[in-house]
Amino acid sequence: MVGTIGIVVKIVGDKKMEKDKGIENIFNSPMLLRNWAVNLISSLGNSAIQQKADTDKVDELIGQFVEDYNFHYEKLYMNKENQEKNEEE
Repeated sequence: MVGTIGIVVKIVGDKKMEKDKGIENIFNSPMLLRNWAVNLISSLGNSAIQQKADTDKVDELIGQFVEDYNFHYEKLYMNKENQEKNEEE
């Protein structure tokens, strides 16, 4: 059984890793990550005031997280491979 995050990872993994120039990566600064988290929290709804979750917005935010994480992970992996090649030479 594949969960929601697994489905999102599959969908986002099939897309190009390049980001639109107008959208910043949420991992570029702590404030961007904080703003992303606040948006996610507000999209999840509130049972105290009977506000329902905005599932479309939640899906969009989770997708953004996965894309941005994968982008940074790929950069880290490439840097590690380059360092290992340089050490061998």
